[in-house]
Amino acid sequence: MSNSYTVPNDVGDQYEHTPMSLSLYGDLNDDSVQILKEAHPDISKFGRPYRTSHVLRSPYLHTYKRVRGIKSLPAAEPTNGEIDERMIVDINQLRGLDDLTLFHEFEQWLAGNVAVDREIHQSMQFYRTLLGKDSMGWLGDEHIHEYYRLISEKQQQYPNALYQRCTHTDVFFWVFLKAQWNNGDCDLHSLDYTRLNTYIDGREDTKSKPFADVDMVLIPINLENNHWVVARVDFQRKQIEIYDSMKEFREDKTYGQFLKPLQVIFPQWLEDVGFYDSRPNLRSAEPWKLVSIDDVPQQQPGSGNCGVFMLMFTMYLMFKLQFNFDSWHGHYFRRKIAIDIFNGYIML
Repeated sequence: MSNSYTVPNDVGDQYEHTPMSLSLYGDLNDDSVQILKEAHPDISKFGRPYRTSHVLRSPYLHTYKRVRGIKSLPAAEPTNGEIDERMIVDINQLRGLDDLTLFHEFEQWLAGNVAVDREIHQSMQFYRTLLGKDSMGWLGDEHIHEYYRLISEKQQQYPNALYQRCTHTDVFFWVFLKAQWNNGDCDLHSLDYTRLNTYIDGREDTKSKPFADVDMVLIPINLENNHWVVARVDFQRKQIEIYDSMKEFREDKTYGQFLKPLQVIFPQWLEDVGFYDSRPNLRSAEPWKLVSIDDVPQQQPGSGNCGVFMLMFTMYLMFKLQFNFDSWHGHYFRRKIAIDIFNGYIML
């Protein structure tokens, strides 16, 4: 299967199609993308010894090819545990999943064979659903919230390596918006924003940031209570972009019908809550646009992977990474999300 966001490769077996390396800055290309295969644990397949990466604790950092006549930048010297923004690294985002030992403890715990020496906050049923073994594999609010929190923690842990001008809400933000819309039977000048107002300054439970500190907000949306999509709100462009893993089965006009609360109530709320008082340069009389993004990875029909793909859309957009996966990665991502939540951090 080939498309504009898919990078063909032969790493992994037929069920574990591993996306290729990702570059935090710049597009995927021959110089910045590497397929890391089996090699001596201390020597890369390019014959260079591994050296510790300051970014995401990844040992898989390689220098770029030098171009004759170009003076290289001074070596980055991180201080106080921070990352120099000039550092350009290659990260195979899912490299850790090649190490089966990472799964051993989790799989043994899930089978009830061992206990772990830390508190696990989720039930076995939580993980069985996440892995697609129960409840048709449909992810619930609890799965979305757990992973969103980990995404924000990873972003805040590396302020100079990962994009920072973006945050997210939780799933209830959309619920509150839709309640105010009341199927169009509402007065925009007499709405009750009590619940929505708790999001404007960020929320500790999901580690989200204040809206005044970002240029984009990602909002998880459950359409008709049976399908997950994510909306990216762009404050600079006054645009709402919809990322849907089943876009090919939905007409564009249906988004306008279902997402009126986001297109109408959300801008009015920003005005009424005082958002533009702190960002006056963003105030404009132009109406907000609602755009459905066409070129996004699509899930396999009937797979129940909409929640899984929505989480991946969110992480890739939060970290400004290029989509490099396709419909066959659903099972792979389910395992990754489960292990990340079980361990309490996202492996990159």
